[in-house]
Amino acid sequence: MESDRLLTAADVAELLSVPVSWVREHTRSGRIPHGQLGHYVRYRHGDNDLVRAARQHDFLRQARAHLVQGSPDKGGHRANAIRLVNQAIDEVQEGIRWDRRH
Repeated sequence: MESDRLLTAADVAELLSVPVSWVREHTRSGRIPHGQLGHYVRYRHGDNDLVRAARQHDFLRQARAHLVQGSPDKGGHRANAIRLVNQAIDEVQEGIRWDRRH
């Protein structure tokens, strides 16, 4: 069954088009679900939605950082964008928490 297949960090990185270091960093921080097999770390293929959510969360955090560092607010658009990105980050985190419980 494809969803039961175990993946390496390199497999996950290839699926998401990110560096292996990104996968390992997010594994250590607990943002990517994984399992230990002795000293090996493996990822279930069925958890790819969680991995994609973690990547989305990372992109949103980067967007927020760029907005915060951006030029002064013009007409409230920057402040509104920061508020919306913060809401999106909260939703992604809640979705990840819900998925881990079910």
